[in-house]
Amino acid sequence: MKFVLLVICILMFGMVSVVYSVNAQENTSIQVENNVSNSSKDETEIIVYDVADEVLEKNNVSDYVNISDSTNISKPVIPSDITNNFDSALPVDMISTGDYSIKLNGVSGKVTITNSTGLDGFSEATWNIWVKQDSYVSLAPLFSKYATGTGKRAYIIRTSNTNSISIILSGDGNTIETDTSITNKACGITSNSEWTMITITYDGSKITYYKNGIFCDEDNTSISRINTSPIPLTIGNYGSTYLNGIVDDATIYNNKLSAEEVSYLYSESPHKNIQIPVLVYHRFGENATQRDIITPENFDSQMAYIKSIGFTPITVSDYNNWKNNRFTMPSKPVIITFDDGHISIYTKALPIIKKYSLVGTLNVVTNYANGIEGGPDYMHEPEIRALTSMGWDLQSHSVNHTNQLLLSESDFRYQLEFSKQNITASTGKVPISYTFPYNSANSAYVAICGEYYSLCWSKSVSPSTPAYITKYTDGKTYNSLKRINIYNDTDIRTFQNIFLKLIPKTPVAYSPVAKWGMDEGVGTITYDYSGNFHHGQLSSGTSWLVVQ
Repeated sequence: MKFVLLVICILMFGMVSVVYSVNAQENTSIQVENNVSNSSKDETEIIVYDVADEVLEKNNVSDYVNISDSTNISKPVIPSDITNNFDSALPVDMISTGDYSIKLNGVSGKVTITNSTGLDGFSEATWNIWVKQDSYVSLAPLFSKYATGTGKRAYIIRTSNTNSISIILSGDGNTIETDTSITNKACGITSNSEWTMITITYDGSKITYYKNGIFCDEDNTSISRINTSPIPLTIGNYGSTYLNGIVDDATIYNNKLSAEEVSYLYSESPHKNIQIPVLVYHRFGENATQRDIITPENFDSQMAYIKSIGFTPITVSDYNNWKNNRFTMPSKPVIITFDDGHISIYTKALPIIKKYSLVGTLNVVTNYANGIEGGPDYMHEPEIRALTSMGWDLQSHSVNHTNQLLLSESDFRYQLEFSKQNITASTGKVPISYTFPYNSANSAYVAICGEYYSLCWSKSVSPSTPAYITKYTDGKTYNSLKRINIYNDTDIRTFQNIFLKLIPKTPVAYSPVAKWGMDEGVGTITYDYSGNFHHGQLSSGTSWLVVQ
């Protein structure tokens, strides 16, 4: 059907001349330059903003680029009378089905939505966008519908620093309220060249921040309804500040999405990072008098649940190989780690691990394994060899479980080097991971650890507030790699929630008021898939990017 319609359109409108520029991008992308002629721009309207005397030039670019199929990428040509008609419905059968996105050059690149009626005046709203930042720009805008002058302020959503997201709201178009996520919660775009989904919801009393589909922070707001501003919405620009990077799949709802719905948006995107929970266990016993002692019954229930929902245990080595493109990650991975090497791991936990055909990673204290310290309470070489023969991973947890920050640098380096040599001699495999005892570390010692190991673990979180690792988590940065401590008071519902956060079950119940898929790959318009005609005009300084 698409082919027939395309042929008819070509016969009706004729084939047009072509300009096509291709540049290699990171071996996985092809960049199609959007060669917009400045000579065809309408007269520029200057709108003066109130932040640092910034100026926004609202350019209504009317020309477009015709792209030929001079590569193997399939890109139907959109005729000019469709491309330039902002009041036309989305020509679904004319749009490329490729996975395109829009690159903004950080200097002049932006998307302007000339018809912005219905994109403010909200008592509830959700803004959602995928961003792949090339370099950090302070206060780089994601969405902006805001200007000085009576009644012109509505909202700006922007980066606040390298760890935060900020939103400016106005209820009357004149006075404003600014809210920013807490820096140490890292709700912002923390890494360059990595896709990040930023979501903000608003309901007239509360602002909620999400990163990659997971709740991050929230603020109360006194703005019960957002002003209706005559200013066009822009994506990637406010005043003289421009986002430097790539944007995709920008969506606005006039409803507040639930946490489950936001998670669903993330799960449905091709840009999503696989998020991996890393569980931490220490000891096992029937009389769990200490918090780190887990009963076999509870452990059995937890492992049975992991198996029942289709999660696949991988090892820390598997994770490191995946980061280096040497391992194919299952769709729902989990890492089960055991610290210290207590004998109960072998006698109590191992039978349950075998029962469900799972696998673990043992972070061993080498003096315990060698029998120098710890005595019979810890596994020694025979038990450890048995585990590795079953596919278990063996990694370092220091020489003697000392608080590493109490050591001099030379003594700390001894812990790193000697434990590595000892494990290598015992197993024939070089460990690539080091877990700090007691999570006692700082940025300097984690950096030193990174000289010896690919992964340096220095942070644990509660099962009630789980955190996850991805392919792009920096293994050599303090508090970057996070594990989830499982205690004897971790009830099964709390344990299940660690995984339920990664299994979205609630499709979005609402239709968006605007949705830019940014998949056209040709011309200077990105169409509004919602059917509300909020088509976006690409400026100079933008280009189409197709990720293969």
